[in-house]
Amino acid sequence: MVISSNNFERFQSEKIQRKNDSALYFHVFACANLKFTQIRKLHASTKYLAGHSQWANRRVGKQIQDKKKANVREGLMKNVVSVIKQTGETDPRYNPKLQKLFDQAKLKDVPKSTLDNVIKRISSKSFEVTTVEIALPGNMFIIYEISSTNMALTVNQMKNVCKQVGGFVEKGCCSRIFEEKGFVDVGIGVNEKADVEQYVDIAIEAGAEDVVLEENDNERYIRFMCEAANLYQVKGKLEKLGLNVINLFNEYLPHQLVNLEENHKKNLKAFQMKLDNNLISPCIERKFTNFIDENEE
Repeated sequence: MVISSNNFERFQSEKIQRKNDSALYFHVFACANLKFTQIRKLHASTKYLAGHSQWANRRVGKQIQDKKKANVREGLMKNVVSVIKQTGETDPRYNPKLQKLFDQAKLKDVPKSTLDNVIKRISSKSFEVTTVEIALPGNMFIIYEISSTNMALTVNQMKNVCKQVGGFVEKGCCSRIFEEKGFVDVGIGVNEKADVEQYVDIAIEAGAEDVVLEENDNERYIRFMCEAANLYQVKGKLEKLGLNVINLFNEYLPHQLVNLEENHKKNLKAFQMKLDNNLISPCIERKFTNFIDENEE
């Protein structure tokens, strides 16, 4: 429809007619005939939007709860792998640490079969564990500790996913970003008065670099940090000094944390979704980053 300039001016000068505050009427001239086009207004009463708001709140609340449950489940699965790697025992009846994880799973409504499947996978002859170093845009670096019964396939899948978001997998790319450290935890009584200062001399004698008091889930323990290569040496010396070693592990600590820009945060989220879609996430036992991952907070 073509509107002449005169008619267009008349169209502009027309006032909008309202009726019952529920409809808008626009005057449109065409071919000298007056036509009315009625446009319905969207009713935005808070009375009717309240139901939508409640539904949205329930959905968000459920998503948060599902995320928490998933984090608990994944945390237990990773701890099972860690305990079995440390002790070499896959039967909870003969592995107190493993039995403790099964007890925690029961309290947190994680099916026993979930942990049984992890143990079954670990017990497989083709089960392998390795670390994969990844660089992503925005100076993001990640070290994944992964386990798989088909490591070559899993690593190739990770390479493809990284390539899709502009990153790459390369051994040694994180060597200057992280420093590997070993940690030995020594148990102390819940009501025991522990002064970290009294453990400083012990740390020096055992070859540790630092010592701190940790409290977590009604547990208190002294944590010694050392060079990763000296982990078992420090553990042995602490035990000879009569201390009760309850846990030991290694971690990759970043020299410096970087702040992510908004576009890099979106890229990271897309990367993590691709890992999930390619069924790579269940293979990830531990993850170390040089940034704060807001998706895991």
